[in-house]
Amino acid sequence: MKLTQTCKERFLEALAETGSVSTAVAIAGTSRTRVYDLRKTDPAFASAWQDAEEIATDRLEDEAKRRAEYQNRSSAQARWYPTDNGQPIMVPCYSDTLLLARHHTVRDRSASNYLNCARWMMRLV
Repeated sequence: MKLTQTCKERFLEALAETGSVSTAVAIAGTSRTRVYDLRKTDPAFASAWQDAEEIATDRLEDEAKRRAEYQNRSSAQARWYPTDNGQPIMVPCYSDTLLLARHHTVRDRSASNYLNCARWMMRLV
C-alpha cells in the first residue's frame, strides 16, 4: 500500500517534532515497514526524512543548551517553591544524563555508539 501525501506529511512533521520513528508512524497512521520501504525507493522522501531528523536533533541541542544555561542538573523529580501569593508552584527537574545519551545516539546511530553511551551512563549512576 502506498502512502498518501497527507500521511507522508504527518509522519515527517511528527518525526521532526519527536525524533522517534515509532511515535511518528503512530501519529501518521502507518507502519515502520512502509516508511522505511518508501525511504529506500523515494529520494525526495528520504531527503525530507533526513531534514526532519536534523530538526529533531536541533530541538535536542536547544534543550541541552537551555538546561545548561539554567543549570537544571538534578534528578527527575519535581520541587515545590513558594510564590508571592502563597500558592506553591511545581518546577520539574530533568534527567540530563538521559538527555545527553539520547543526543549522542541521534548524532551517531551506530551499534558501537549505543554501547558507548550505555557504558558512559553506567559511570554516571
